[in-house]
Amino acid sequence: MEVRCLRRQTAGVCTVPSTAEMLSDKEKRNCAELLQLIPQDQLLSLKDTVTNKSIEVRSRNEAVRAIVSYSESPEQLLHRRKIKRDLLFQYLARNNVIITPTATKTDLIQRVLQFWGIEVATNVQWEDEEDIKVSVHVKPKDEIQLLAEQFCTWFFNLLNSHHPLKTSSPVEGWGPQHFWADTQLRMEYHTPDLHQEEYEGPELVSQRLLAIVKNDLLIFNPNIAADGVKGKKDPHGLVAVLVCGTVHRQEKCLGMFEQCFCLVSNPAKHNNYKIKSTNLRIRGREVMGIPRLEAGSDELLPITA
Repeated sequence: MEVRCLRRQTAGVCTVPSTAEMLSDKEKRNCAELLQLIPQDQLLSLKDTVTNKSIEVRSRNEAVRAIVSYSESPEQLLHRRKIKRDLLFQYLARNNVIITPTATKTDLIQRVLQFWGIEVATNVQWEDEEDIKVSVHVKPKDEIQLLAEQFCTWFFNLLNSHHPLKTSSPVEGWGPQHFWADTQLRMEYHTPDLHQEEYEGPELVSQRLLAIVKNDLLIFNPNIAADGVKGKKDPHGLVAVLVCGTVHRQEKCLGMFEQCFCLVSNPAKHNNYKIKSTNLRIRGREVMGIPRLEAGSDELLPITA
């Protein structure tokens, strides 16, 4: 199918962009690869938006060709509302590009453009013509949820800093002092066969967790957001923290992880917690989007009420 021009309706005038505004062959190939991840109904809707419904297609490939032919630039296409944040994350994960799950859509777009070798303009503001702006009231996070997010940020930053390929020096402070004397670690690897390990005592638990990073060369990329971290507290003061994210080795995404921590406050220090137990589950699988906690994840939590 040959596409000759882009028709944009602006104040009743049909405008045709110059050839310089259109995508290069390399940009078309990159955009087409990303568009293959979009569900069929959303792809056709995006085609109608981009072409102003001026092109009829009979196949998915024709829809993709119409979109990349009628798009003025990769930036313009990536900012379309049909190009979801999860889609960009999935595309980067498939290409072994590591980025934090809490990244905004703008952050992900910039990373995709960098991956494609396109210089990112920092002084351009994009506005999706399909977006509807609404005012919302954001509820403040409760104390336990905030504690859970702060703990996960501290824990994984400290652990990941000991990876041998890190260019910066390890963060000081990792060791058995962060675990109670009767602490326990239970690990499950689904890769795809199930492998289980159990350890007791602060020395063994801290050494095994450290070995995941130093010896197994894994990097944890937790989703430090409301849909990636959950905190609960029972009447006796036990705090349970559940977190999920992706696991990487060098530039390759290996799969997803879920980890639960049971924290008990340290009476010797104000507002300080130590790890009573932790369960870690790693699943080797293709990552289809930003990991989020699901209903089945609660089985890792010792607190259910």
